Amino acid sequence: MRLRAVLCAAVLVSVAGCGSTQRTGQVSAPSTAASSPAASVAPTGDEQAIPRTRISLPVPEGLRVEPSLPGIGRSNSRTSIVVTEQPVNGKPVREVLDEVAAGMTGEQAKRQGMEWEKPVETTIAGFPAFLTSGTQTVSMGTFRKVNGILAAEGVLVVITGTLEPGDPLTVDDFKKVIIGARWSAEAAPGSIGFDLTPAEGYQRKESTAALSFTRGGQGGPKLVAAPSMGQGRLPEDKRAYAVDRFGKTPSAPSADTVTEVTIAALSGFEMVGRDNKGRTAYGVMTFTDTGYIFVAGDFDPAKHGDQLPAFKQMARSLVLK
Repeated sequence: MRLRAVLCAAVLVSVAGCGSTQRTGQVSAPSTAASSPAASVAPTGDEQAIPRTRISLPVPEGLRVEPSLPGIGRSNSRTSIVVTEQPVNGKPVREVLDEVAAGMTGEQAKRQGMEWEKPVETTIAGFPAFLTSGTQTVSMGTFRKVNGILAAEGVLVVITGTLEPGDPLTVDDFKKVIIGARWSAEAAPGSIGFDLTPAEGYQRKESTAALSFTRGGQGGPKLVAAPSMGQGRLPEDKRAYAVDRFGKTPSAPSADTVTEVTIAALSGFEMVGRDNKGRTAYGVMTFTDTGYIFVAGDFDPAKHGDQLPAFKQMARSLVLK
């Protein structure tokens, strides 16, 4: 389950780009956390804190810190390095690290278009880690990837680099950035850029790159909302793109129904179907001027009843910040 959660987060934010989830001209509302640091181009090697994480990275010339990622990226490009921190819920973090490293070359990763070389054990930010590179193939093409995962203080940290075809930086450049990561005692401030209101009985939790809403314990209904990081070029066929991403979440659901929706003045598509474990799967992708917000979840109707009304309520409570 923990491996599934980590891979789910990776899929939701897998091909990032530079930008924001806000609509053009919208005034940013203050966050419940401290305000995000301003994005700024940094000279080669300048180390900067990554919003909502305890990681700092050396920023190559031409890239900048992007609070919406959280990470660094190149303007109007999908070239980026995204940092996420995943709780391990009391399980030994080293055990989770080994589990995730082994899963990167498994069938689940391949179903999501990811092809990784065997991870090499190393040290990142003073912690045990694995580093690997590979590719990810999505509807927009094939991207070079670099992935560093480290067992930090009670959390698993995943640092994922994506290189757009033709980018002047190389896989080795991104490996140097990830190896050069530093750890801080406290997380840097920042806002994810949007919010949802939990339905009755659901608990809201904010992580570095997503919001999650859960009911009950492990295996209960769960809904996750994540930004696309404001990728520079939107797909021409948005409906097909939404259905494709829905099907590439870890449980590989199929969309039985696809409905056009408008949420928070954003157009999008709502999908309902079943996954490969027989659970009811739900997804909504709404499109901003620079990207999209993807909300996806599942539940077992035999154990938890019909959660679609709650899922739809939470998805429709979306507000941009």
